[in-house]
Amino acid sequence: MVREINFPQSSALYNKKFQYSFRDAYLVPIQDKNLDASHVYYEVFSSLPKPVSSLMNLRNSIAEFFGFEASSAEMCGELENIVVGHKAGFLTFESVSLTEVIATADEDNMQIWISVLEISTKEYAVSTLVHLKTKSSRWYMKIIQPFHKWVAKYTINQKIKQNRL
Repeated sequence: MVREINFPQSSALYNKKFQYSFRDAYLVPIQDKNLDASHVYYEVFSSLPKPVSSLMNLRNSIAEFFGFEASSAEMCGELENIVVGHKAGFLTFESVSLTEVIATADEDNMQIWISVLEISTKEYAVSTLVHLKTKSSRWYMKIIQPFHKWVAKYTINQKIKQNRL
């Protein structure tokens, strides 16, 4: 099962430091040892479970209340589109290698990065880093942080139960 871990030091995002930020990471056991980082990213984010999609709609309402852009629930697109510079919903792929995929979204209030990083042939880390640029983004993060943590674990655990990882 998925468990929360320290942010991986081997991630290209590790040394990004901000005065105000949020970061978390989850260790994901992989059954299929032939998956590279792009495939794991695709399997996790290509489709979200229905309860997660509902929470994303609620998150969009909260985001709009704070004056942020509401974003699409799409986070992946097609596997062959996981290349640097391509967009997937509100995210743009910033870095893609066999061992790590990083997608980002930059808004006026915050910048978000999502990383899928190979830890070993049997484990990946799925991590989030958020640069909180404004006071309202810090309040927003305090409100959605418990939802984010539940959504991350639930989504990954569902993919494991579906034998997609």
